[in-house]
Amino acid sequence: MILVKSVMAQGLTSNINNSLKRKLGILSILGLSLLIVALSGISHLLEKNPIQSNIEKFYSKPISDKFMESLSRISLKNKLGLTTIFKKNDEWFLQGRATLPIKSSFISQLNDQFKNMKIRKLHENDPINNNNFSLSSPAATISLGSKLNESIDVFMGITSPVDSSTYLKVSNQDIIYQVQAMDINWGNIGVTNIVESRVVTTDFSEVKAIDMFFGKERKAYATFYKKDGKWQSSKYKYMKEDKFLRKMELLFTIKASLIVDNKEEKTTNSVNRILSNPKYRVVLRTVDKKLHTYKFSYPVEKIPGIKIQSKQYFLAKGNNSSYPLLIEKSLLETVRLKYNQIH
Repeated sequence: MILVKSVMAQGLTSNINNSLKRKLGILSILGLSLLIVALSGISHLLEKNPIQSNIEKFYSKPISDKFMESLSRISLKNKLGLTTIFKKNDEWFLQGRATLPIKSSFISQLNDQFKNMKIRKLHENDPINNNNFSLSSPAATISLGSKLNESIDVFMGITSPVDSSTYLKVSNQDIIYQVQAMDINWGNIGVTNIVESRVVTTDFSEVKAIDMFFGKERKAYATFYKKDGKWQSSKYKYMKEDKFLRKMELLFTIKASLIVDNKEEKTTNSVNRILSNPKYRVVLRTVDKKLHTYKFSYPVEKIPGIKIQSKQYFLAKGNNSSYPLLIEKSLLETVRLKYNQIH
Protein backbone atom coordinates (compact mmCIF):
# COMPACT_ATOMS: atom_id res chain seq x y z
CA MET A 1 0.00 0.00 0.00
CA ILE A 2 2.80 2.35 0.87
CA LEU A 3 4.52 1.42 -2.41
CA VAL A 4 1.43 2.22 -4.43
CA LYS A 5 1.08 5.68 -2.77
CA SER A 6 4.75 6.42 -3.46
CA VAL A 7 4.40 5.56 -7.16
CA MET A 8 1.26 7.70 -7.40
CA ALA A 9 3.04 10.62 -5.74
CA GLN A 10 5.96 10.36 -8.16
CA GLY A 11 3.60 10.35 -11.14
CA LEU A 12 1.75 13.41 -9.88
CA THR A 13 5.03 15.28 -9.35
CA SER A 14 6.14 14.33 -12.86
CA ASN A 15 2.89 15.68 -14.38
CA ILE A 16 3.26 18.96 -12.49
CA ASN A 17 6.86 19.33 -13.68
CA ASN A 18 5.90 18.63 -17.30
CA SER A 19 3.07 21.17 -17.11
CA LEU A 20 5.42 23.78 -15.70
CA LYS A 21 7.95 23.05 -18.41
CA ARG A 22 5.32 23.45 -21.11
CA LYS A 23 4.16 26.78 -19.63
CA LEU A 24 7.71 28.00 -19.29
CA GLY A 25 8.37 26.97 -22.88
CA ILE A 26 5.32 28.88 -24.09
CA LEU A 27 6.31 31.93 -22.05
CA SER A 28 9.85 31.73 -23.45
CA ILE A 29 8.52 31.62 -27.01
CA LEU A 30 6.21 34.57 -26.34
CA GLY A 31 9.03 36.51 -24.73
CA LEU A 32 11.33 35.83 -27.67
CA SER A 33 8.63 36.89 -30.13
CA LEU A 34 8.04 40.13 -28.25
CA LEU A 35 11.80 40.77 -28.21
CA ILE A 36 12.02 40.25 -31.97
CA VAL A 37 9.11 42.62 -32.56
CA ALA A 38 10.68 45.21 -30.26
CA LEU A 39 14.06 44.91 -31.98
CA SER A 40 12.37 45.18 -35.36
CA GLY A 41 10.63 48.38 -34.25
CA ILE A 42 13.87 49.84 -32.95
CA SER A 43 15.61 48.92 -36.20
CA HIS A 44 12.87 50.66 -38.17
CA LEU A 45 13.18 53.79 -36.06
CA LEU A 46 16.94 53.82 -36.55
CA GLU A 47 16.68 53.41 -40.31
CA LYS A 48 18.66 56.29 -41.83
CA ASN A 49 17.15 56.63 -45.24
CA PRO A 50 14.57 58.06 -45.29
CA ILE A 51 13.41 59.41 -41.96
CA GLN A 52 9.94 58.02 -41.19
CA SER A 53 8.38 60.39 -38.68
CA ASN A 54 6.47 63.62 -38.39
CA ILE A 55 9.71 65.60 -38.50
CA GLU A 56 8.53 67.16 -41.79
CA LYS A 57 6.57 69.75 -39.83
CA PHE A 58 9.84 71.15 -38.47
CA TYR A 59 11.34 71.41 -41.97
CA SER A 60 8.33 72.48 -44.04
CA LYS A 61 10.45 75.08 -45.88
CA PRO A 62 14.24 74.91 -46.17
CA ILE A 63 14.35 78.72 -46.51
CA SER A 64 11.67 81.09 -45.23
CA ASP A 65 9.79 83.44 -47.53
CA LYS A 66 10.78 86.35 -45.28
CA PHE A 67 14.47 85.63 -45.88
CA MET A 68 13.97 85.30 -49.66
CA GLU A 69 12.17 88.65 -49.76
CA SER A 70 15.15 90.35 -48.11
CA LEU A 71 17.78 88.99 -50.53
CA SER A 72 20.51 91.45 -51.45
CA ARG A 73 23.32 89.20 -52.64
CA ILE A 74 23.62 85.82 -54.39
CA SER A 75 26.79 83.84 -55.12
CA LEU A 76 26.78 80.71 -57.24
CA LYS A 77 29.77 78.35 -57.36
CA ASN A 78 29.83 75.45 -59.82
CA LYS A 79 32.04 73.89 -62.50
CA LEU A 80 31.82 77.14 -64.52
CA GLY A 81 33.32 79.17 -61.69
CA LEU A 82 32.06 81.71 -59.17
CA THR A 83 29.33 84.17 -60.13
CA THR A 84 28.16 86.87 -57.71
CA ILE A 85 25.26 89.27 -58.18
CA PHE A 86 24.00 92.05 -55.92
CA LYS A 87 20.92 94.22 -55.55
CA LYS A 88 21.05 97.99 -55.85
CA ASN A 89 18.03 100.30 -56.01
CA ASP A 90 15.71 97.35 -56.69
CA GLU A 91 17.84 96.17 -59.63
CA TRP A 92 20.26 93.24 -59.77
CA PHE A 93 23.77 93.49 -61.20
CA LEU A 94 26.75 91.26 -61.85
CA GLN A 95 29.71 91.88 -59.55
CA GLY A 96 33.09 92.03 -61.20
CA ARG A 97 34.95 93.98 -63.82
CA ALA A 98 31.68 94.97 -65.47
CA THR A 99 28.63 95.81 -63.37
CA LEU A 100 26.13 94.30 -65.80
CA PRO A 101 22.34 94.07 -65.37
CA ILE A 102 20.79 90.71 -64.49
CA LYS A 103 17.69 89.26 -66.14
CA SER A 104 14.64 89.96 -64.03
CA SER A 105 13.31 86.57 -65.16
CA PHE A 106 16.26 84.82 -63.50
CA ILE A 107 15.59 86.53 -60.15
CA SER A 108 11.88 85.71 -60.39
CA GLN A 109 12.64 82.08 -61.22
CA LEU A 110 15.12 81.77 -58.35
CA ASN A 111 12.58 83.17 -55.88
CA ASP A 112 9.88 80.89 -57.21
CA GLN A 113 12.11 77.80 -56.97
CA PHE A 114 12.95 78.34 -53.30
CA LYS A 115 9.60 79.72 -52.13
CA ASN A 116 7.58 76.91 -53.74
CA MET A 117 9.99 74.04 -53.14
CA LYS A 118 8.10 70.75 -52.81
CA ILE A 119 9.68 68.37 -50.29
CA ARG A 120 9.41 64.67 -51.17
CA LYS A 121 11.37 63.07 -48.31
CA LEU A 122 13.84 63.88 -45.54
CA HIS A 123 17.09 61.97 -45.02
CA GLU A 124 19.62 61.94 -42.22
CA ASN A 125 22.69 64.06 -42.72
CA ASP A 126 25.23 61.26 -42.39
CA PRO A 127 28.40 60.43 -44.40
CA ILE A 128 26.72 57.61 -46.36
CA ASN A 129 23.82 59.79 -47.53
CA ASN A 130 26.15 62.71 -48.29
CA ASN A 131 28.22 60.43 -50.49
CA ASN A 132 25.23 58.73 -52.15
CA PHE A 133 23.53 62.03 -52.96
CA SER A 134 26.74 63.77 -54.18
CA LEU A 135 26.60 66.30 -51.36
CA SER A 136 30.19 65.62 -50.30
CA SER A 137 31.22 67.52 -53.44
CA PRO A 138 28.03 69.32 -54.56
CA ALA A 139 27.26 70.19 -58.17
CA ALA A 140 26.62 73.76 -57.03
CA THR A 141 26.77 75.87 -53.88
CA ILE A 142 24.39 78.84 -53.67
CA SER A 143 25.20 81.45 -51.03
CA LEU A 144 22.31 83.77 -50.23
CA GLY A 145 22.77 87.03 -48.32
CA SER A 146 20.07 89.28 -46.87
CA LYS A 147 19.82 93.01 -46.22
CA LEU A 148 20.42 92.24 -42.53
CA ASN A 149 23.73 90.52 -43.35
CA GLU A 150 22.25 87.08 -42.68
CA SER A 151 23.58 84.30 -44.87
CA ILE A 152 22.44 80.84 -45.92
CA ASP A 153 24.33 78.32 -48.05
CA VAL A 154 22.46 75.80 -50.17
CA PHE A 155 24.36 72.73 -51.38
CA MET A 156 22.90 71.08 -54.49
CA GLY A 157 23.48 67.34 -54.93
CA ILE A 158 22.35 64.95 -57.65
CA THR A 159 19.10 65.19 -59.58
CA SER A 160 17.56 61.78 -60.17
CA PRO A 161 15.95 61.38 -63.62
CA VAL A 162 14.09 58.30 -62.35
CA ASP A 163 11.75 60.17 -60.00
CA SER A 164 12.60 63.77 -60.98
CA SER A 165 13.93 64.74 -57.56
CA THR A 166 16.90 66.75 -56.32
CA TYR A 167 18.88 66.29 -53.10
CA LEU A 168 20.08 69.37 -51.22
CA LYS A 169 21.30 70.63 -47.86
CA VAL A 170 20.94 73.98 -46.16
CA SER A 171 23.56 75.38 -43.80
CA ASN A 172 22.73 75.16 -40.07
CA GLN A 173 20.15 72.44 -40.73
CA ASP A 174 21.15 68.87 -39.88
CA ILE A 175 18.98 67.26 -42.54
CA ILE A 176 19.05 66.32 -46.23
CA TYR A 177 16.10 67.34 -48.37
CA GLN A 178 14.80 65.34 -51.30
CA VAL A 179 12.73 67.82 -53.28
CA GLN A 180 10.94 67.90 -56.59
CA ALA A 181 13.50 68.53 -59.34
CA MET A 182 14.10 72.24 -60.00
CA ASP A 183 13.68 73.93 -63.36
CA ILE A 184 17.10 75.57 -62.98
CA ASN A 185 20.13 73.37 -63.57
CA TRP A 186 22.35 75.05 -60.99
CA GLY A 187 25.42 73.08 -62.03
CA ASN A 188 25.37 74.66 -65.51
CA ILE A 189 24.41 78.25 -64.73
CA GLY A 190 27.01 80.85 -65.73
CA VAL A 191 27.26 84.56 -66.52
CA THR A 192 25.76 84.19 -70.01
CA ASN A 193 22.61 82.61 -68.52
CA ILE A 194 21.82 85.44 -66.13
CA VAL A 195 23.07 88.68 -67.71
CA GLU A 196 20.34 90.62 -69.53
CA SER A 197 21.41 90.83 -73.19
CA ARG A 198 18.03 91.71 -74.76
CA VAL A 199 17.66 95.22 -76.11
CA VAL A 200 13.94 95.54 -75.37
CA THR A 201 13.55 94.44 -71.78
CA THR A 202 9.92 95.49 -71.40
CA ASP A 203 7.56 92.53 -71.13
CA PHE A 204 5.36 92.50 -74.25
CA SER A 205 2.34 91.39 -72.19
CA GLU A 206 2.56 94.71 -70.29
CA VAL A 207 2.51 96.84 -73.45
CA LYS A 208 -0.75 98.50 -74.52
CA ALA A 209 0.54 100.75 -77.35
CA ILE A 210 3.58 101.02 -79.64
CA ASP A 211 4.80 104.10 -81.55
CA MET A 212 7.49 103.68 -84.20
CA PHE A 213 9.60 106.61 -85.43
CA PHE A 214 12.25 107.39 -88.03
CA GLY A 215 15.23 109.21 -86.53
CA LYS A 216 14.27 112.23 -84.45
CA GLU A 217 10.91 112.82 -86.13
CA ARG A 218 8.11 113.80 -83.77
CA LYS A 219 5.34 112.05 -85.67
CA ALA A 220 5.30 108.26 -85.59
CA TYR A 221 5.27 106.51 -88.96
CA ALA A 222 3.24 103.69 -87.37
CA THR A 223 1.18 103.35 -84.20
CA PHE A 224 -0.37 100.18 -82.80
CA TYR A 225 -2.66 99.80 -79.82
CA LYS A 226 -4.43 97.01 -78.03
CA LYS A 227 -8.20 97.17 -77.87
CA ASP A 228 -10.54 94.49 -76.54
CA GLY A 229 -7.61 92.10 -76.38
CA LYS A 230 -6.60 92.57 -80.04
CA TRP A 231 -3.85 94.62 -81.67
CA GLN A 232 -5.00 97.28 -84.14
CA SER A 233 -3.65 100.22 -86.12
CA SER A 234 -5.41 103.34 -87.36
CA LYS A 235 -3.00 103.51 -90.32
CA TYR A 236 -2.90 99.83 -91.29
CA LYS A 237 -6.60 98.94 -91.18
CA TYR A 238 -6.16 95.59 -92.89
CA MET A 239 -3.24 94.34 -90.81
CA LYS A 240 -3.12 90.70 -89.77
CA GLU A 241 -2.60 90.38 -86.04
CA ASP A 242 -0.70 87.08 -86.26
CA LYS A 243 1.86 88.61 -88.64
CA PHE A 244 2.14 91.70 -86.44
CA LEU A 245 2.81 89.52 -83.38
CA ARG A 246 5.53 87.59 -85.24
CA LYS A 247 7.19 90.90 -86.17
CA MET A 248 7.02 92.10 -82.56
CA GLU A 249 8.53 88.82 -81.35
CA LEU A 250 11.56 89.49 -83.57
CA LEU A 251 11.88 93.02 -82.20
CA PHE A 252 11.46 92.02 -78.56
CA THR A 253 14.05 89.22 -78.79
CA ILE A 254 16.94 91.13 -80.40
CA LYS A 255 20.05 90.32 -78.37
CA ALA A 256 23.28 92.22 -77.98
CA SER A 257 26.70 91.00 -79.04
CA LEU A 258 28.45 93.28 -76.57
CA ILE A 259 27.49 95.37 -73.56
CA VAL A 260 29.29 98.73 -73.53
CA ASP A 261 30.43 98.89 -69.91
CA ASN A 262 33.47 101.11 -70.53
CA LYS A 263 32.90 104.21 -68.38
CA GLU A 264 35.74 106.30 -69.78
CA GLU A 265 34.66 109.82 -70.67
CA LYS A 266 35.69 109.53 -74.33
CA THR A 267 33.64 106.34 -74.68
CA THR A 268 30.59 107.77 -72.94
CA ASN A 269 30.67 110.97 -75.01
CA SER A 270 30.95 109.04 -78.27
CA VAL A 271 28.05 106.72 -77.38
CA ASN A 272 25.83 109.64 -76.34
CA ARG A 273 26.62 111.51 -79.57
CA ILE A 274 25.78 108.48 -81.74
CA LEU A 275 22.49 107.79 -79.93
CA SER A 276 21.45 111.47 -80.09
CA ASN A 277 20.89 110.96 -83.82
CA PRO A 278 19.26 107.50 -84.06
CA LYS A 279 18.05 105.76 -87.18
CA TYR A 280 14.95 104.36 -85.44
CA ARG A 281 13.05 104.95 -82.20
CA VAL A 282 10.43 102.73 -80.61
CA VAL A 283 8.23 104.02 -77.78
CA LEU A 284 6.27 101.53 -75.68
CA ARG A 285 3.34 102.56 -73.51
CA THR A 286 2.60 100.10 -70.74
CA VAL A 287 -0.58 99.25 -68.87
CA ASP A 288 0.83 100.99 -65.77
CA LYS A 289 1.20 104.22 -67.82
CA LYS A 290 4.98 104.12 -68.21
CA LEU A 291 6.86 105.18 -71.35
CA HIS A 292 9.85 103.11 -72.43
CA THR A 293 11.85 104.63 -75.29
CA TYR A 294 14.41 102.59 -77.24
CA LYS A 295 16.91 104.17 -79.63
CA PHE A 296 18.67 102.32 -82.45
CA SER A 297 21.65 103.96 -84.20
CA TYR A 298 23.05 103.76 -87.72
CA PRO A 299 25.93 101.26 -88.17
CA VAL A 300 28.83 102.56 -86.10
CA GLU A 301 32.27 103.31 -87.56
CA LYS A 302 34.14 103.39 -84.27
CA ILE A 303 33.80 104.00 -80.55
CA PRO A 304 36.88 105.12 -78.55
CA GLY A 305 37.90 102.45 -76.05
CA ILE A 306 35.88 99.70 -77.78
CA LYS A 307 37.36 97.35 -80.39
CA ILE A 308 34.81 96.71 -83.14
CA GLN A 309 34.82 96.32 -86.93
CA SER A 310 33.77 99.46 -88.75
CA LYS A 311 30.04 99.60 -89.60
CA GLN A 312 29.41 96.00 -88.54
CA TYR A 313 27.45 96.91 -85.40
CA PHE A 314 24.84 99.43 -84.32
CA LEU A 315 24.12 100.86 -80.87
CA ALA A 316 20.85 100.53 -78.95
CA LYS A 317 19.68 101.72 -75.57
CA GLY A 318 16.43 102.06 -73.69
CA ASN A 319 15.60 104.73 -71.11
CA ASN A 320 15.02 101.86 -68.65
CA SER A 321 18.41 100.26 -69.42
CA SER A 322 21.62 100.76 -67.50
CA TYR A 323 24.02 100.21 -70.41
CA PRO A 324 24.11 100.77 -74.18
CA LEU A 325 24.42 97.65 -76.30
CA LEU A 326 26.18 96.76 -79.54
CA ILE A 327 24.20 94.56 -81.95
CA GLU A 328 25.15 92.93 -85.24
CA LYS A 329 24.28 95.09 -88.26
CA SER A 330 22.17 92.32 -89.83
CA LEU A 331 19.54 92.81 -87.13
CA LEU A 332 19.03 96.55 -87.65
CA GLU A 333 16.20 96.23 -90.18
CA THR A 334 14.35 93.98 -87.72
CA VAL A 335 13.49 97.22 -85.92
CA ARG A 336 11.73 98.77 -88.90
CA LEU A 337 8.17 97.71 -89.65
CA LYS A 338 6.85 97.60 -93.22
CA TYR A 339 3.25 97.26 -94.26
CA ASN A 340 3.87 94.12 -96.34
CA GLN A 341 5.20 92.42 -93.21
CA ILE A 342 1.85 92.61 -91.45
CA HIS A 343 -0.60 92.48 -94.35
